[in-house]
Amino acid sequence: MSRVAGDEVYGGNPKLRSALEECGTGYVLAVACSHEVTIGAGKFRADTLT
Repeated sequence: MSRVAGDEVYGGNPKLRSALEECGTGYVLAVACSHEVTIGAGKFRADTLT
């Protein structure tokens, strides 16, 4: 099983994340603190969630 880790440059690329998910590849990608993340309770900045 392959896995990918990347810094904020790669984490800001939604096409990369989509491609990894489609392939079933596990991944951990850093994102900018201002990156918006959608969860069940709504949309939040990454730094607010952490």
